[in-house]
Parts: sequence; structure tokens; C-alpha cells
Amino acid sequence: RYPAEGKSPVKVELNQPHTLKVQVRNSLVNVWFDGEFKLAYQLPDARSFGSIDLVTYDATAEFRRLELKPLTPSIALRPAGVEPNAASA
Repeated sequence: RYPAEGKSPVKVELNQPHTLKVQVRNSLVNVWFDGEFKLAYQLPDARSFGSIDLVTYDATAEFRRLELKPLTPSIALRPAGVEPNAASA
């Protein structure tokens, strides 16, 4: 089972392109969907360095482009548990 605090329901318009932005530092994950902040989550387990998984749950997705960039120390991530409508960090 996927932990409830690691989920954020999103209505997705089908057959339209969308953007998913994920920023990760150590075990802290911040997620945006179509430019809107959705989730700050603390991973319960250590990450595997050098790998990435693109997974959907109860859905089918086509990933058209993947861009990886280093996360500079000057970028502040929101702490886990921050509500999506909270002000940006």
C-alpha cells in the first residue's frame, strides 16, 4: 500500500499534455503538477542513488520528455506536511 501522506489527488484532463515537476533533496520530495504545488513528502526509506522510476497508479501515462537537473543548495524545498495552498518557501 502506498502511504496516504505520499498521495495528492489531481483531476487530469485526458489527451492533453501536462507537466510534472519533482524536486528531491535527501529524502524530502516536493511535487508540482501543471505549475501548481501539490505535495511535500518525506520518504520513509533511503533513496537509491543513480536511478529513477516513472510509475503511475490506476492509470496509463505516456512520458514524452524527461529533463534532469541538479538541485542547487539555494533552492528551498517545502517541509513535509505543508498543505498545497500554503505560501511558497
